Formats: sequence, C-alpha cells, structure tokens
Amino acid sequence: MIYIRNTINNNIVIIKLILIFITSRIFLTFIGVVSNYYLKSIHEFKKLTDNSNFIALWGQWDSAWYLKIAQNWYKFDPSFNPYANHQDNYAFFPFYPLLIKLVNLIINDYFISGLLISNFSAIVSLALLYKIIVNENYGNNIAYSSVKLLIYFPTSFLLSALLTESLYLSITLLCFYYAKKQKWFLVGIFGLLLALTRNIGVFIIFPMLFEYLRSKDYKIINISYNVIFLLFIPVGTILWGLYNYYLTRDFLAFVHIQSAWARSFANPLNYLFYGFFAKDPYHFILSSATLFSVILLIISIRKINFSYILLGFYSIFIPLCTGLDSMARYTLVIFPIYLILSLYSRKPFVENNLKMVFLLLQGFFMVFWSHGFPLII
Repeated sequence: MIYIRNTINNNIVIIKLILIFITSRIFLTFIGVVSNYYLKSIHEFKKLTDNSNFIALWGQWDSAWYLKIAQNWYKFDPSFNPYANHQDNYAFFPFYPLLIKLVNLIINDYFISGLLISNFSAIVSLALLYKIIVNENYGNNIAYSSVKLLIYFPTSFLLSALLTESLYLSITLLCFYYAKKQKWFLVGIFGLLLALTRNIGVFIIFPMLFEYLRSKDYKIINISYNVIFLLFIPVGTILWGLYNYYLTRDFLAFVHIQSAWARSFANPLNYLFYGFFAKDPYHFILSSATLFSVILLIISIRKINFSYILLGFYSIFIPLCTGLDSMARYTLVIFPIYLILSLYSRKPFVENNLKMVFLLLQGFFMVFWSHGFPLII
C-alpha cells in the first residue's frame, strides 16, 4: 500500500511539474510575440516556416540546419573538403533530424514535427529527473525543487526550441535511469542513440561505466557479460563516422568541419577567461554561465554521485576546447546542476529569490532569441 501511495503521489507531482512547464511556455511565447511586435523595426524576424509567428519564433540559428537535413537528408558530394572552412550539414548528428523526418510522415509539417519532439522530450526529461533524484534518496522536496529549477533556468526555453537540447537531455536521463535499475542492455541502446544525437554523446560511456562498477561494489570478480552492452555506446559514433566516410571519404568529417564555424582546439581555460575580457556581451555571458557551472560542480564533488560530476566536467570542457560558442546551450543539459542548486537553496528565501532571478533572465534571453540576436545560440 505504501508503494502504491508513493507512486500515486509521485505521479501527481510530475503532472504538476508538467503543468508548470506548459504554463512557462505560454508566457515565453507571449514574451517572444510581444517583443517581436515592438522590436521588428530594430531586427527583422526571419521565419524558418510558414506557420504563425508564435510558432515560428521557436526556430532560430541551428534549427535551419536540422530542418534542411530532415527535408533533404545528407547528400553525397565528391568535391567536399572539410578543411575549406565551408559550412555543411555533416557537422550535425542524424538522430534528431531522423525523428523529425519520421514524425513528419504523420504531421506533414517538418517544423511542427521538430517542436513536438523537443517538447515531448522536455516533458520526459522532467519526469525522469524527478524519479532519478527521488530514487537517489534525496527526497521528494529536493527532486521537486530540482525540476522546477530546470524549468526556470535562464536558458531553459531552448528545451522547447527546434534544437537537440531536450532530446539529448532526455536520452542522457534515460541512460542514468536504467543504469540505476541495472538494465545494461537498455543503457547501451540509449547510449548508442545519444552518440547519434550529439558529438559528445559517446562520452556517456564513462559515467555509465562508473555506475556499472558501483553496482558491482567496485569488485572485478563481480563483473559479468552484461558489461559488453556498454560497448554499444561508441557504436553510434562509429556508425556516424562510417557514414561520413561514405559521403566525404573522411571518417572524421564531422570533426574537421567544425573549423568552418571558427572552432579550433585550444586550452579550454584560455577560451573561458577570454570571454570576461571580450568587448561583446555575448562572450561575457557564455563565460559567466560556464564558470558558474564549473564552480557548482567543484564544490559538490563530495555532495553528489561522482558519475554526475563526470558528466558535468566532460560536458563542459570537451566543447570548451573548441571555443565558447553555444556553451549556454551545453551547460543547460547538465542535469546535476539543478540537483546541486536545489541542495544549496533549501531555505525558501534562497530558493524563491533564485527562481525569480532565473525567470527574469529567461524572459530577457527569450527576447533576444526570438529575434535571432546572437546572444544565446
């Protein structure tokens, strides 16, 4: 009876969180539409779809790439030169546009298909994050607060955009969810899909390996055949590399083409501190968001599961090795950040003020996003 009662209570809380999420999207859409009306003379809104403006504003920047891939897929180009600083769609991984293509068979609208996938994935993420934190014995209050902080986070509106953020987050959480249940075959399958969603997805193998060893009490003698399922994860990247080779005769074309976006490998700390001295607000915001996330992870190394720390550090420092661009998006999907924030803001006064600051910043960033300004991309 206690189990049934707890299950019902948890489901009620999850439904409440979903309603908060939907309400926040209504307000964010309102902000985008109103600001679009008043700021149109400053920066003309570029629509990626024939749908109304309140739908169209959810697609900016990389959304165009995913739409084109879903519509036309990847084309063989024998003259392709990944070192020629020419942007092409090989830089974008295939799972999200593939899902758009499949859903479009039913919806018959690529743009709306992408938004449905993103928002469904976001809702799945809310439910999974709540369940994972509850199962980690942090308690229902911490779990509830963590999910609300995810919804209110300054760049959380990107979870509803035509981008991979929410899909990536949901699959990451699925990996952790099934790792806790020791269902390693499913961990391997979802890890493979994660590797086909984003370039750093393959690195989920490290926190999953830690979770596996933890489930075996860190004793080699306890390791069984099912550890092999974790090797499904790099298969996703290998398959993508093979497809890149078929298209371009370059197995690592998806890596080499990053130079077309002015990305080059360097010391991540140099990129991080560069933003604080740059003259534009864009890089300052990205550096601030990144440093904020790093500090949270460092001060919480002994406070949360080490596999969460692993996830956080590689999710920050691997993309940071190629520059600051999009770091506000990359830090958004590091779900341990919301658990950490919740643990450090248990007092209602602290939590309420933190949420208020987050909501104000999210509305502010939504204005820039809905106009295509390069402040949050």
